[in-house]
Amino acid sequence: MATKSGKKSGHVWRIILVSLAWAGWLFLTLACVSFRAADPTNNAASPIYYGHSAHVHNWCGPVGADLAFFIFNTFGPGALIGLVMLAAVLIVWTLGRHVHQLVLRLIGGAILVVVVSGMTSLINFGRDLPAGAGGLLGAAIGHFLKREFNYLGAALILALGLVVGLLLAVDEIVLALPGLIARGWKKMPAEQVVDVAGGAAVAVGGGLAGAFKTLAERIFKPSSRPGRDSADRKAAGRQRPKPDAATLGAEAATAAKAQGVDATETSAAPAAPPVAPRAEPIVRKPRLPAIEPMLPFKAPSPQKQDLGNYRLPGLELLDEAEPVVNEGQEAIVREKARVLEACLTSFGIDAKVVAIDTGPVVTLYELELAPGIKSAQVAALHKDIARSLMSPPVRIIDNIPGKSTMGIEAPNTDKEKVRLRELMQLGHDRINKMALPMCLGKDASGNPLIEDLAAMPHLLIAGTTGSGKSVCINSIIMTLLLTQRPDHVKLIMVDPKMVEMQDYKQIPHLMAPIIDDMAKAEGVLEWATEKMDERYQILSEAGVRHIKQFNKLSHEQIVEAFKPATPDEEARLLYHMPYIVIIIDELADLMMTSKEVEGHIVRIAQKARAVGIHLLLATQRPEAAVVTGLIKSNMPGRICFQVRSRIDSRIMLDQSGGELLLGQGDLLMLRPSGGSLLRGQGAFVSDEEIKKVCRFLSDIAQPEYHPELMQLGAPKGLAEAEKDELFDKAVEVILETQRGSVSLLQRHLTIGYSRASRIMEQMRAMGIVGEYKGSQASEVLMTRDQWDAYRDSQRAGALPATEESNISDAVDEAH
Repeated sequence: MATKSGKKSGHVWRIILVSLAWAGWLFLTLACVSFRAADPTNNAASPIYYGHSAHVHNWCGPVGADLAFFIFNTFGPGALIGLVMLAAVLIVWTLGRHVHQLVLRLIGGAILVVVVSGMTSLINFGRDLPAGAGGLLGAAIGHFLKREFNYLGAALILALGLVVGLLLAVDEIVLALPGLIARGWKKMPAEQVVDVAGGAAVAVGGGLAGAFKTLAERIFKPSSRPGRDSADRKAAGRQRPKPDAATLGAEAATAAKAQGVDATETSAAPAAPPVAPRAEPIVRKPRLPAIEPMLPFKAPSPQKQDLGNYRLPGLELLDEAEPVVNEGQEAIVREKARVLEACLTSFGIDAKVVAIDTGPVVTLYELELAPGIKSAQVAALHKDIARSLMSPPVRIIDNIPGKSTMGIEAPNTDKEKVRLRELMQLGHDRINKMALPMCLGKDASGNPLIEDLAAMPHLLIAGTTGSGKSVCINSIIMTLLLTQRPDHVKLIMVDPKMVEMQDYKQIPHLMAPIIDDMAKAEGVLEWATEKMDERYQILSEAGVRHIKQFNKLSHEQIVEAFKPATPDEEARLLYHMPYIVIIIDELADLMMTSKEVEGHIVRIAQKARAVGIHLLLATQRPEAAVVTGLIKSNMPGRICFQVRSRIDSRIMLDQSGGELLLGQGDLLMLRPSGGSLLRGQGAFVSDEEIKKVCRFLSDIAQPEYHPELMQLGAPKGLAEAEKDELFDKAVEVILETQRGSVSLLQRHLTIGYSRASRIMEQMRAMGIVGEYKGSQASEVLMTRDQWDAYRDSQRAGALPATEESNISDAVDEAH
């Protein structure tokens, strides 16, 4: 009994003290709020000192006027800050809670009182009080700061003090205020009608209320002071019996009856589940490896051919990547994610953006659909989504591999230009491990897109004019030139436009001059099929199955495998087999040349991987007559830039999407391993970069053309007795002027019409010039290099044999 009596007495005294404290605070607050400087007071310091006989306007009478005068004359307007802090302390005391870091918050409140008084004195408005508007405290602070720092310095110091005081006193409120205002502004107009136990309650501005409640719970926590009260509460909790189901049901029925609602209706109404807060989508940024310094690329080993002073070009010949400014990018993509969700909601589709992948040109928004929502419903709205995002056509990904989400790719506001130098620095280690590396660009997440042509093993590229197809071919060629020696990779280029690849005409990697005649290009493919068979014979005799294994054989192992009978046969053996990459810029022109072209391409695509012969085909017209079914099935590696129609996209990628690309390097890639399409931005290589690299290579080495390729367009042969004695001079004139004209020969050789006409017919029979065109000059079909090679072979008495044919002859002789 004594214990219970003591508890009750302590509780009563606490209530009395709290009530007295609140009454005193209310008295001071009313006195300060109604303070007038003109009120007479009993204070001798007041400018109006009449005692208590005069009329007082203060709500708390003369005593209130005296207190208010003393407070304002001492602290100035800072006293109001003190009253607010005192109210906060009383609230905490009344609720039985404690404040985190109370001492720091009290110090912050004191700083605010001093700063506000000093600011008021510095501004110096109102002189109704003897000490000025800022009180004695403000006058002292303001006078000191003005004397030592002048007005501007004093204002800066007081502003800094205001920030420090706010952070110490109410840091949670200051830091949460921007988000609080934003949420409140967004949710205030919404009115929700919530049905609670049959009664209607209108909740207006619930967002602000919930936010303030959360903020208060973060600042204040229930008091956890150890003591007898807490022990008693724990004991009472342990002794309190747990209500059974019947008791709970009876209590619910009683409450429902009090509200005028039937008990059966109350029990049948399920409780509303709590609404989980919306999670912000994750914005993923590419985790790029550190950019390597200007490290040289490793030359492929083993190097069995001595190239003298040959060295790989340095990356300093390439332009550096422009710095990317991504200020505000995250805020922009988050805002677009909210717009995307709102657009889908307006069409009755419940979806949420759970992740965002930002790339150089496009951003991928990952959507999580609610149960029962089909991805086809979202795909049907691609035009409406593009309109809501105010962007060009968006691309819908029905299913992101390995995830339960679908994707929407939308263009970025600011596009990033992908430079080849940056890609080669980022992928330095990967490139050194590849036989035929290709730096293609960056994928949709901003990661380097680097592939190995030897593993693909062939690549088909399609795209309209201006889509980035030619730039992609240039970036592939440049990657090979910057990383591979001429004895490791040989290039054969077919350029029907006669302008796309002319910068490469002097590089040492060429096996033949750049071919611009489609008839000769067909001959190149036929030669490649024959060379493929020859190389397979060599691999078979050497006892290996792949070009990599053959190139790893030592000199002794090759001699042991082929067993040459004489030193001449041993000298003719092939000890190194270079890769051969055939690059054809326009497949459509080549396909129209002959029906045998498709057969040659298919044979090479099917069998040439193991012997190191690879195709790189490009076309502007991915039609069914150009990209046939056989070519598609044997070239699984494909890159599609922007195409004209959905049909062209389906021919290239077996699905639509290519028609929605943005152009200027925007691409979709289908890897040989299959799977989903890979979106990316192609690397950019300028003409100046190409010229600098080609000039560097041509200065240190010259191309060594393959004799068999030089004979593809050589003269068909003519008996020496049938040749005119001026035949060679006539050919020189024709090749120099590039005009097949009878009158031209008459003027340069000073001969008659009949003789000049006969020489022209001889050149036409040998394939040096084209058919007769009447008054127009005949087309010159032969180059200077081909004519020189033909004359050299005539002087030698026979055509020179190639390395592969030499070793084939050695194999036959050994057998």
